Amino acid sequence: MPHPHILLLTLHDPTEFAFPAWLPGLPPGALSLVLDRDSVTADDLTALAADPAYGFVRAYPNYLNNGNVYADLDALHRTRPVTHILAFGEDDVLRAARLRERWGLPGQGWPAPRPSATRCWPAPRCRRRGCRPTRAPP
Repeated sequence: MPHPHILLLTLHDPTEFAFPAWLPGLPPGALSLVLDRDSVTADDLTALAADPAYGFVRAYPNYLNNGNVYADLDALHRTRPVTHILAFGEDDVLRAARLRERWGLPGQGWPAPRPSATRCWPAPRCRRRGCRPTRAPP
């Protein structure tokens, strides 16, 4: 197996997650981080980019609708193939599924996450679409 290259997708503040500590034993640069520009301060973004755990750190304005995210990740994957994708938000689950399909990676592909990501559907509509409605936690 090639060296792991783990793509982390998050709309949230990445300083709230201890990604390198959660994934010990990885070679330097094995993590790539893609995030929303508004979720992190300029100083934190600079610190993340300087962290040897990360080989690629990119923050995007209008992260959810920015087509450059896919273009840049395709280019990254061509030069350093991604082996795993971890998503840290509902919108990121959808993006991760699309990327897994596109790159032939294991894990949940598209359109599998749609029914679970649309939890606001009323139960009858959900059933008509072939998914099982879930109950909200107490």
